[in-house]
Amino acid sequence: TGTPLMAKKAHWFERLRKSRRARELGGLLLCLASFASILAVLSYDGTDATWFGKSSLESDGGVRNVIGVVGALLAEALLQLFGVGAFVLPFLTLVLGWRIFRSAVRALDWPRLLAMSGLFLTLSALCDLLYSGSIAYGGESFDSAGGYIGGKLGLLLRSMVARTGAI
Repeated sequence: TGTPLMAKKAHWFERLRKSRRARELGGLLLCLASFASILAVLSYDGTDATWFGKSSLESDGGVRNVIGVVGALLAEALLQLFGVGAFVLPFLTLVLGWRIFRSAVRALDWPRLLAMSGLFLTLSALCDLLYSGSIAYGGESFDSAGGYIGGKLGLLLRSMVARTGAI
């Protein structure tokens, strides 16, 4: 008369979720990843060899990013996707990591997390709406201040309520 395998797995996961050490370790790892992301974005160099854009073809193969190749890829991806918002996202994940590290045993506050994600995406769209030209950072020129996602959201808002209404 044993319990089904799925019930054992659910019990194991529930114990892990309530474990103080596992929560602290997860929060600490998220904080460390956030610090690495901050350093990667701040030390971005457009001439680093990455998988994105033309810099991989023109580069001498060296990486000038403080975090290395992974940092160069991460910074390029964040800047291409979110534009200026790439400087804000690591700080939001740092706050989330700290809250996980310091919190008592309770469920993650999903409505607040979704609201912060929506606010972040709105910031990217607002950057695109306010500054419609290309921006330059780290020797690289980006098509939109809001990145790819902010540009698409800005375009959607402009098509629905025009530029003045979208801002």
